[in-house]
Amino acid sequence: MSSPGAIAFQLGPFVIRWYGILMATAIVVGLWLGHRQARREGLPAEDFISVAQWSILAGLVGARVYEVIFNWDYYGQYPSKIIAVWEGGLAIHGGLIAGVIVGLWLARWWRLPILRCLDVAAPSTAIGQAIGRWGNFFNEEAFGMPTNLP
Repeated sequence: MSSPGAIAFQLGPFVIRWYGILMATAIVVGLWLGHRQARREGLPAEDFISVAQWSILAGLVGARVYEVIFNWDYYGQYPSKIIAVWEGGLAIHGGLIAGVIVGLWLARWWRLPILRCLDVAAPSTAIGQAIGRWGNFFNEEAFGMPTNLP
């Protein structure tokens, strides 16, 4: 299980964590860059953003489902914790799988040019992922082993 993460600030019982701030920043920056590039490419930018928003939502759900499946030994004993994302536990693999599947399906359903949309989405996704990874840094997770090399 992941820890809930480092607290950025707290107002009474309301807790804001660095991981959440960075995820929200990653989503906003990624959507902004994607929208801007879609307009430059002559794509229907509003449809592109709608697909991206649904993909992000599906990605968040997929990330949690993946986490729960691969840690079922814990969640099977504590089923009430399955929805407790505020206690930690998202897995990028599940997010990518669900987000891509939903994005491709919606792009096809709405007759968007899939390959051109993927070209526009790739840099935004990479930048969003890079920003989001800082959340792992603040949580002191997802880093390598110490080394004794110079």
